[in-house]
Amino acid sequence: MNKNKFKFFCAAANGFIEQYKYNGYVEELFDDPYLTPCQCTGLQDKNRKDVYENDLIGVFLDKNGFGVVKVGKIVFKHGAFCVEYLEPTSTMKFNFMHSIGPFEVIGCALEKNK
Repeated sequence: MNKNKFKFFCAAANGFIEQYKYNGYVEELFDDPYLTPCQCTGLQDKNRKDVYENDLIGVFLDKNGFGVVKVGKIVFKHGAFCVEYLEPTSTMKFNFMHSIGPFEVIGCALEKNK
């Protein structure tokens, strides 16, 4: 059985819970007020790393993965996973994941500076 993939951020520990046992029921995700569920988008970055909600990504200028143009946060919006840019321009506040070029996971928006 193929279940959705999640990772769980713990605000008290300022990090992810590595071995959280999740039975696959959505209501369990919201039982713990200290955990924030982050669903996997099903995509991988240019380094083959899984991409999750609330990840910060750098979107590259060219197809070879050089020259970061924009930094954005992965969000679920308009029925799809999107990149919401941290410094939006007048013409671009977000993009759907399928319409961007190469990108790399560079952190998580939920983590406070360590």
